Amino acid sequence: MVVALPNYRSSAGVQLTESRLVADLSEHANALLNQQDISDLLTDEQERKIAEYVKACAEMSYHQISKRYDSWLEADRAHDVYVPPDTTEFREKAVIPDTRAIADTVLTYLMAATTGRNPMFQLEGMNRDSRNASLILERVIHQHMRRGAGEANIAQIYLDGIRYGFAPTKVVFDPRSNSNKIVNFDPRRVFPDPRVNWGDWENMQFIVATDYVSTNALMSTGLYPKLAKYPALQARDSVPRQGNLHHHSQKDFTKGLSVNPNTQTNHGGHTNDF
Repeated sequence: MVVALPNYRSSAGVQLTESRLVADLSEHANALLNQQDISDLLTDEQERKIAEYVKACAEMSYHQISKRYDSWLEADRAHDVYVPPDTTEFREKAVIPDTRAIADTVLTYLMAATTGRNPMFQLEGMNRDSRNASLILERVIHQHMRRGAGEANIAQIYLDGIRYGFAPTKVVFDPRSNSNKIVNFDPRRVFPDPRVNWGDWENMQFIVATDYVSTNALMSTGLYPKLAKYPALQARDSVPRQGNLHHHSQKDFTKGLSVNPNTQTNHGGHTNDF
């Protein structure tokens, strides 16, 4: 049986291009180029389509990256498993699993290799004209790292990389401290574009990061003026947090999994001994 495929040279391609358009924002092109907030200028239909598109992207990624969750849970258990204090004969000791000890050793080496210099990131000019500029930039980066506890963020990057093989991080500018800031994300709350090879970040068209933030915290950032203009948005606290698939992993039952293996919870997991 031979199936006739549609001719890709036909006018159907024009219809397909139009159907891929999420929302026509051409009328706001100048405002977008000037980095202006257009959220209050969108129609209800445009706002709904953009929200549905973001949700579809996140759930598409969730179906792929959620396959790693079982392995990540096993990694949590291997690193933070409870070890009875009488396991060894040493009287003064801190008993930890071998997997955690090896990971901490690797982390110590990486941190020593990265932070063993002062300043941490040393820049060297390529010629006589760029030497002064590199010295100034080196000092600025050093100040930003000190202001934002950059060493702790770098340690978290290495720790997530060792444990999960995935350490989502971004750098943002914090106007309150007038410096760049490293932000670490829980790997279970980040959903990269699954349509490209893993690690090919430059060719990804989206990376969705989810988090729980209070309304007051959102308003204090000054990035969401609609919350102040439309008080009804602040009352929308009845929306189920687990309504989207990519929010299911945020129950945080794997947080602090230092456990006694003899104690079981109702959902089959372990309880925290601390």
